[in-house]
Amino acid sequence: MLGVEEYPLPRSLSIWLAPLIVFIIGCERVAVLVEVKGRVYHRGDALPTGTIVFAPDTERGTRGPLAYGQVGPNGEFELSTQGKMGCPPGRYKVTLAISRAYRVPDRYRDPDLSGQRVEVRAGVVNHCDIRLD
Repeated sequence: MLGVEEYPLPRSLSIWLAPLIVFIIGCERVAVLVEVKGRVYHRGDALPTGTIVFAPDTERGTRGPLAYGQVGPNGEFELSTQGKMGCPPGRYKVTLAISRAYRVPDRYRDPDLSGQRVEVRAGVVNHCDIRLD
């Protein structure tokens, strides 16, 4: 039976194989998530329902999945990303999905038109109060 020592990898192959393995492992890392919570207000009152969405602001260098949270009865929300609590650090455009019965302007349903932007910082609990007019 032949052992590994009898068929060593060519030096040129091992030089390329090691960085490739490191690259593949690095691509599969899960982003660090930080806690993000806050409240949504519409015309000064807490918005009692809806879904808030943080969309990565690619124009400012943030890429990745959406972060979202359910807005509770007191306007409170806490974000999660891909089923895990938290949000990756970066800059985000904020949008809101809510019943038209609440008469929130349609522009808040579109991240490019909402005018709401936030920065999520690493290493701290982020408190984001979103005020809609």
